[in-house]
Amino acid sequence: MKFRLSKRFVFNNLRYRIFAVLILAVSVFGIRYWQSFNKPTTGRFLVYLQPEPETIIQNRDLSTYEFGGRVADCFNNFELAPQTCESSKDKARNFILDNWKNKKRAYIILEFNAVDNFSEYYVFIEPDSYGRWQIVWSQEFSAFDRGFAKNISNTYATDVKRKIADEDIYPFKRGYSILVFLNDSGNEINDF
Repeated sequence: MKFRLSKRFVFNNLRYRIFAVLILAVSVFGIRYWQSFNKPTTGRFLVYLQPEPETIIQNRDLSTYEFGGRVADCFNNFELAPQTCESSKDKARNFILDNWKNKKRAYIILEFNAVDNFSEYYVFIEPDSYGRWQIVWSQEFSAFDRGFAKNISNTYATDVKRKIADEDIYPFKRGYSILVFLNDSGNEINDF
């Protein structure tokens, strides 16, 4: 009786074992058969590169421009005496006005500093794409509230005139000779 129970137990389990081996063989054969039809694959992925950051110079060839130097703001400049600082600003004003009148390519850099920001103005005297002369104020500024990320903006003037500050125009004092930059409509868009 023991022999019959164990024989019966082996034969009962034999069906499951044969079925498992058969499924294993079919799956191995199926995988090999399926892989033989597939071509080898290569991995591909897309990389998006950030664009080249815009520079304040843009596509200008500065070797064709006369450089007027850097002029620091007198308001927060404790290194220079007030007369020396104002004298350098007057020289910068004369440089801009002379090159504008003579229609010569030129540029100058004006720096303005404060506690929580820093600005640089590149003032370009140049013809536009139609050959009309213009003054481009390209401002590169970074501020604390923007995480000191650099930003660039352009303002276009089509004329410049000398003006005597007859009232307290911040940061100019009464009687100072300043430059006023005008747009196509004759409106003041900037002063220096």
